[in-house]
Amino acid sequence: MDKLILILAGIMFSAIIFANDAALVRLAQVEETQGPEVMWLVGEVKSAVNTVLSAEIPGRIIQIVEQGHYLHQNQIIAETDTELLGLLIEENQANINGLKATLLQLQQKHARLLQLNHQNSVSQQELDDIISDLSVSENRLHSDQIRLKQLLYRQQRSVITAPFNGMVIERYAQPGEWLDVGDQVVRFVDLNDLRVEVKTPIWLQPQIAVGSPIVARLGDQSKLMNVLAAIPPGQDNDHQLKVVLDAVESGWPIGSQAQVAIPSSTDNTHLVVPYDALVIREQDIYVMHVSDDDIARRVPVEIGVGNASYIQVKGELQVGDYVVVRGAESLLDGQSVTRMEQLGAR
Repeated sequence: MDKLILILAGIMFSAIIFANDAALVRLAQVEETQGPEVMWLVGEVKSAVNTVLSAEIPGRIIQIVEQGHYLHQNQIIAETDTELLGLLIEENQANINGLKATLLQLQQKHARLLQLNHQNSVSQQELDDIISDLSVSENRLHSDQIRLKQLLYRQQRSVITAPFNGMVIERYAQPGEWLDVGDQVVRFVDLNDLRVEVKTPIWLQPQIAVGSPIVARLGDQSKLMNVLAAIPPGQDNDHQLKVVLDAVESGWPIGSQAQVAIPSSTDNTHLVVPYDALVIREQDIYVMHVSDDDIARRVPVEIGVGNASYIQVKGELQVGDYVVVRGAESLLDGQSVTRMEQLGAR
């Protein structure tokens, strides 16, 4: 019986929604609270990984990619001439082969002398000499093998490869130039791991918490970004706090100047809504306001400072207005809605 009631309730629930052609939404009320104002400061879009790659082996450049070239990890960025290294490797390998042959002969001779020594047919001096020759040859072979590893390492490091997926944004050397150890070759950046960095007055530090959301704007685009770090001034004595925002999902060009809404120390009365009420698009940010007759209207808002649950908004809203916190993404302006609260939906 209970199961039948649940089935009938579900059918009636669906029938109500489809009959009204209304979207099912959950609502929350606009509230009022005290909080800081915001001040708009200019920040810069940067890559979190910005690396200058330098030469590790001296040599003449025979290949280097153009500025603006995108590479995947381990693709070649630059390469120096390794012809001489190749000849040294061949020479060293030949020496190793010769030493291996000599060592084999000495080992065979040592084995024969040991057998003769058991028969008292060889002097102890001859046996000592062969042991000494064996030791010298083994050490020479080991030394040449280490030398070969060094040459192979130098040959490998003569090729500069991409340490990660990224782009060459500056090139400091040209084909045909001679590079010494430590000479800068290219500047290589990760285009995906983006940050927005902005400097603020140091007295604003108490207003900026790591993990809190802050609004950044670039042209017509507004993004809500979390604070990754608030770094106090170092030895430059500029008395400014560097705030770093997570801009990974922004897609903004490196070097762009973005505006950042930094909370000030001046408190005022603000309207706030839950974060889930915000609909963030490329060109604007809005909430869906629901009227008394259950019609949803798009209301553009400017957002300010937030806390763990709510964020400040400025727009055509009043305290007590209802905004959609579930289902807003798919709502159309002027669409009718059915409130979950009215139907007892969870």
